[in-house]
Formats: sequence, structure tokens, C-alpha cells
Amino acid sequence: MFAMSHYFKGYGYDVDCAGDMEAARLFLSERLYALAIVDIHLAGRAGSDGLDLAELICREFAATAVIVMTALDTPETEQRAATIGVRSFVKKPARLAHLANVAFAAIGQGSAQAV
Repeated sequence: MFAMSHYFKGYGYDVDCAGDMEAARLFLSERLYALAIVDIHLAGRAGSDGLDLAELICREFAATAVIVMTALDTPETEQRAATIGVRSFVKKPARLAHLANVAFAAIGQGSAQAV
């Protein structure tokens, strides 16, 4: 999380990082976001995962683009992500420049330099 946060801050973005569902809900209650990058595996409440968070964001914060990251590449996971309105699905491990390009495309902000 630190590397991703540092990387996007280097492009001038204000970044908040939530390690679990409760922290994410708190951030979402305090401000609007252009983009949420959500890992499928979240800590916190039993039974909640990143797709639950992504679904919440897509449902309640429609202006926020959502990108899901996962090492679990299954057709069911990708289908659920698409069904709930996730903009992009990034398979881990992914280079930060690739993730940035996907993120910038989701919010209409050009592309990243490869590093």
C-alpha cells in the first residue's frame, strides 16, 4: 500500500489508504473520491471483502471510478466485478506504471511514465 500511495502522490494526487472495510467507510463518509483502487482481500469484518467494498462504492458513490486488484483471477470474480460496475480489473502482480495507466484512464487523466 505504501508504494502505491507514494507513487500516486508523486503525480500530485491526494491519496488515502484504508486497510479494512471500516477505514474505507470512514474515508468515504468524509470526502468524495475520483477513484478507488480496491484489493479483493481486505482485513476487518468477517465475511467482507474488496468486492463488497467495490459494490458499496459503485452503488453509493457512482461518481467514483473503481478498479479492483487481485491475484485471484477467476471468471466468477471478474464477472462479479463487472456486474457491480467496476471500471477495471487488474491482476497482481502489476507494475505501478501499468496500474497508474489504468487509473488515469479511468478518471480521464492521460498516462503514466514507465518506471
